[in-house]
Amino acid sequence: AHSADHVNNALAMLDEMKQNAIPLKNRSYHPVLNSCESLGSLEQIMKAYHHAIDAGLQLREAELAHIIRVCTAHGDASRLYKVLQDMKAYLQTVELDTFAVLEPFFVPANGLCHSRVAIDESGCCPACNTVLAVEDIADAERDQLLQDLAKLVVQPRHRNPKTATTAPRYESMDAAVQTALQSHEKDRVLLILHERHLKDARIPDECKPIVQRWKDQGLVYATPYMMNDDYFWLHAALWSTNRRKALVITNDHMRDHHFQMLSQSHFIKWREQHRIHLRSPVAPPEPKKEEPPAADPKTEATGAEAVSNEMEVEGSPGTQSPAKWAPPLFVFPPTYTTCLQSAPCPVPSQLASHGEAAGRRWHIPSSLEDGTTLWLCAGPPR
Repeated sequence: AHSADHVNNALAMLDEMKQNAIPLKNRSYHPVLNSCESLGSLEQIMKAYHHAIDAGLQLREAELAHIIRVCTAHGDASRLYKVLQDMKAYLQTVELDTFAVLEPFFVPANGLCHSRVAIDESGCCPACNTVLAVEDIADAERDQLLQDLAKLVVQPRHRNPKTATTAPRYESMDAAVQTALQSHEKDRVLLILHERHLKDARIPDECKPIVQRWKDQGLVYATPYMMNDDYFWLHAALWSTNRRKALVITNDHMRDHHFQMLSQSHFIKWREQHRIHLRSPVAPPEPKKEEPPAADPKTEATGAEAVSNEMEVEGSPGTQSPAKWAPPLFVFPPTYTTCLQSAPCPVPSQLASHGEAAGRRWHIPSSLEDGTTLWLCAGPPR
């Protein structure tokens, strides 16, 4: 049987483990939180929750569900919102099951309501008309990412024969560089490439003028051998965050092992707001050609001659005009951040005893299997 004494004894044992340098895990707290929920004790479960926080743990949604259900049973908005605020610090999105755990609190009996909604690129919630905000990482979070990156840089790196022989697409990179220069005239553009890609012997002859122009204009930075070039552009972009916002133009989803070594909650939020995705350009439509007069059967061209005639366009007769340069399409970061968000609103009369802390409207995202995002809009009715 569960009892308050059992919970206290369990927490005392966790204290002893901590004193003996035995690492505490999330699973260490799961049975304790489960017991507290069975007891229905708000004070005990919050005691266990703060014990885990003080141990430096970030509880998973399975553990947090116990706390949310007990807060719901007691109608305690201020403590439930405190848990949500703590979740916001390290969870970018939640599982769909967490919606079902939260929804019983946001009901008319508490002066609240909830809706599951899709939010388009405008960032305006269709349920409450709240416009979601752009939330960048804080200075402390940026500094943590830079520290994580510094630890990766000093690790030994071995030569990867696959990447060592892969040649970049110089023309495509130049198209992106030129588009960035034209669309952001006041900003500096920096192309970061491994120095092997700038060796004259490795560059195709037709691309050498492109590379020389980059060098002459001071647009390219060469990273040294035996160093991962990802570290250089990532450090430059992170260092600039909250000083002068830097955007990274890349189709890299940043899911490699070394990216996984960074503080994930901070990195995912940063990546969403600082990465420009590239799409292949759509070739401009060809101008309509006037229909040629019907050929005289006596003078109709042969097959070979017909092909030659079709290749003739405006310009010198019998020559093919060079391909038109079409700029790549830049997909900029969204107008809002996909993360737990809350905004102040009037406190419902049913929750007046909880003070201003109960006056929050929440928007909580969950990523679905099809790649879309479903949002839980929860708070006082509008």
